[in-house]
Amino acid sequence: MRIKQINNNSINQIMLILIIILIGIIIFKNLFYYLPGFLGAITLYILFRKSFFYLTEVRRGNKTLTSIMFILLSIVFIVLPIWAIVDYLIPQITSFLSNTDQIVSQFNLLKEYMADKPFLKDIDMSDEALLAMLQRFTKYVPSILNSVAEVGVNILVTFFVLYFMQVHGRKMEEFIIKAIPFSPRSKDEIWHEVDSMVRSNAIGIPILGACQGVVAMLGYWIFDGHPNRSSIHCPCIRYHDHLYSIRHHYAGFWTNWKWHRYITLWSIPHWKYR
Repeated sequence: MRIKQINNNSINQIMLILIIILIGIIIFKNLFYYLPGFLGAITLYILFRKSFFYLTEVRRGNKTLTSIMFILLSIVFIVLPIWAIVDYLIPQITSFLSNTDQIVSQFNLLKEYMADKPFLKDIDMSDEALLAMLQRFTKYVPSILNSVAEVGVNILVTFFVLYFMQVHGRKMEEFIIKAIPFSPRSKDEIWHEVDSMVRSNAIGIPILGACQGVVAMLGYWIFDGHPNRSSIHCPCIRYHDHLYSIRHHYAGFWTNWKWHRYITLWSIPHWKYR
């Protein structure tokens, strides 16, 4: 029986495809650290695409200067809010940790309250347990610092990639269109779907967060300085309101540090009087 030999060209094509897949896996694995930055560059490119092409092709603007302008605009709306949050939280956390006497007194008050409750008295609140908890917390400090560094690096990668994506935008889009094995109509549908999805998430989520922040700010501004009118005594009425009160105090703890930093622990002993 005659055995049919496999064509050498087919073997070469299969080996080439396997090598390309292997190289792609290796590159993706080693560059996975920078993936958020790359995705951020794609998001900003889609958001600024129409404006960039309008300024460079219709208005005949310089591509380099226009791209730098959009990068500076992104810094104003992305980097500066992050810097403002960090600049605000670091002094507050430092001030909180420096008040060790007040922290200890509130912790002792919490232990006295938990000692009278049947379900809470079994929780170990000794000094050794507190020390062990602090030691476990210190293990997360390097990962937190690493996350902060990762955010900074990915922001730089985002702006770096965004610059070249905008300057060579038309060539990049032509190459992607030729590489996608679909009909022109399907390519247009894919582009419109991706464009609408990216815009809805990139614009809708910040707007939703801003609205939530405004509502929270108005709530704490209305009840600021008037604990008897606020909901800090709601848990004193029914048990299922305890969780809402804890969330309320935790948000207020960071929203208005001066007035709400001890409300949570202060309100706990009042539960037994209601």
